[in-house]
Amino acid sequence: MMTETETETEAADDTATVPTVFVVFFGNDKRWVDLLTRWRETYKRSGCPWPVYVLTDLETKLEWTACAKFCPWVHYKVIRPGNDFDRKSALICAALPFLPARSVVVDVDAFFLQDPSEMLAPYLDLPFAMGEDAGRRGITVKGIGTVPEHSSSVMVFGDPECRRSLVAEYVQAWEELIDAPGESRLEVDIREQRAWSVVKHRTGAPLLPRELNDSRFWGGPTAATCIYHAHGREKWNEQLRGVWMPD
Repeated sequence: MMTETETETEAADDTATVPTVFVVFFGNDKRWVDLLTRWRETYKRSGCPWPVYVLTDLETKLEWTACAKFCPWVHYKVIRPGNDFDRKSALICAALPFLPARSVVVDVDAFFLQDPSEMLAPYLDLPFAMGEDAGRRGITVKGIGTVPEHSSSVMVFGDPECRRSLVAEYVQAWEELIDAPGESRLEVDIREQRAWSVVKHRTGAPLLPRELNDSRFWGGPTAATCIYHAHGREKWNEQLRGVWMPD
């Protein structure tokens, strides 16, 4: 469903059943570019056979040729100045109507440690699924009450017929959270993740197994971990990264 004007390589045919991985990345900070390189190395070692693209914006310049490029600013209303979390999900929303069926969208700090094909299989044809998150609080949403917060680091968008409605749900949820009570500074920063959590709640979407968004907060990685999420500053910790980043 992606066009050649939106990508630097041709996308898979719409009739293909093979899932596609999209790793979200934008900007030209060398530290993050190096992290993307590490992500690619880890992905290759995982044995996952699916094609992978970098989901990026029109300004980012990368040597990686398989890029799906979109403009996040078509959803400027849900981007606050300087907030990269907002920009990430606006980019996802811009891309969603054009991505193929069975799209798996991950952050650049969500590392594939082994092939997740079998574990992801039950979710690949569903409209939406998202990762579990450790230690988050509930979200207070007007008219709903308390909604559990989950993780936008690993999300599955299976059925392409539902994409535009999911984008509309996200925008609505993001706007409703502007005045949500009790938001800490971190919670305000990651409003996009909280908005996807509201989308999950309203649509009845399932949670992915913990092994698809594992974390050191749960004692990960373990032998069962397929995707490991190196939260926050952990990704820059030289002592920790040996367990999930190849040398």
